Amino acid sequence: MFRLALTHRLQLTEVSRQQIEEELSIINKEKADIIEQFQQMTRLKNTLAEDLIAAKKDIERLSDHNLRLNKEKEELTKERGNLVIDLTGSERDNQTLNSTISALRSDKESLETSLYEAQTMVSQLDVKREQLEGE
Repeated sequence: MFRLALTHRLQLTEVSRQQIEEELSIINKEKADIIEQFQQMTRLKNTLAEDLIAAKKDIERLSDHNLRLNKEKEELTKERGNLVIDLTGSERDNQTLNSTISALRSDKESLETSLYEAQTMVSQLDVKREQLEGE
């Protein structure tokens, strides 16, 4: 009976040991899965940290580029303003020159007309002189 009780206890202990080993195996597998997930998350975190650093560098580079573009835009706007002023002055000068050219053309036409009239009068006077000399 004592032996039977010991055998029975031994069987129960053996069954309990097997259950504990199975649970330990399951727990070890879960632990390995969790470690793998942790490692994946660590790699992902490192990748994201690198991406964040790269993004910050891109933002800094783009900010610098944006500042340069804004300065260039400001300079171009000033230059455009100066060019508009120059253009306005040139247009005024052009109008003045066109008015002067028109006045000079008018004077030229008037002088040409006077010259033609004077030449005609000289011709007529030459003809009269020749007539008078011939008489």
